Amino acid sequence: ASGDSARAIKAYRLAYKKGPEPRTALSLARVLFASGDAAAAGDALQTELDRMPNTEVRRALADLRMQMGAWADARTHYEKLLGGSAASVDLLNNYALVLLQLKDPAALATAEKARKLAPQDPLVADTVGWIKLHGGDVDGALGLLRDARLRAPQNPEIRYHLAEALYRSGREAEARKELDAALTDSPMFSGVEAARQLQRKLRP
Repeated sequence: ASGDSARAIKAYRLAYKKGPEPRTALSLARVLFASGDAAAAGDALQTELDRMPNTEVRRALADLRMQMGAWADARTHYEKLLGGSAASVDLLNNYALVLLQLKDPAALATAEKARKLAPQDPLVADTVGWIKLHGGDVDGALGLLRDARLRAPQNPEIRYHLAEALYRSGREAEARKELDAALTDSPMFSGVEAARQLQRKLRP
């Protein structure tokens, strides 16, 4: 597989050099990211963005910076995207999560804006709940996170967020149950290490 990805990277780099355009830059970034080189993926997208501003490329770069934890850079790109078009639910949702990481008080209002657009979306309910939990509103968070978990029981990150809220409200047995479900099958999600720490803390 590593040989295949190296060949694909080489082919996309060559194609981009011959005729730079957004689709090739996006494909190159995808294979670089899949091969574990997130920094090079970001460079490929930034090169294309510098050559010619493009919404799809900027969105890919914003999401990548968010995954890498480059919060300030992600914020800049999300703000440019939100300034240039109608706000989509997932754009607002990601932007709210970035603001939370940057401890910006606008995080909650941004997430609630997304929730108004998509009141049934479990990912948005999860984001609003998680931000409320970080702001100390445990009861408000709990209702939203329970709702998100009911709508998306297979999502391990939502179950971890609910476990945190349950733990902070003194419901340790329930929190343990949610964590055990979240961490079955060794999932990868943002906060998985914090989830494992909480699981160890709650072991009877």
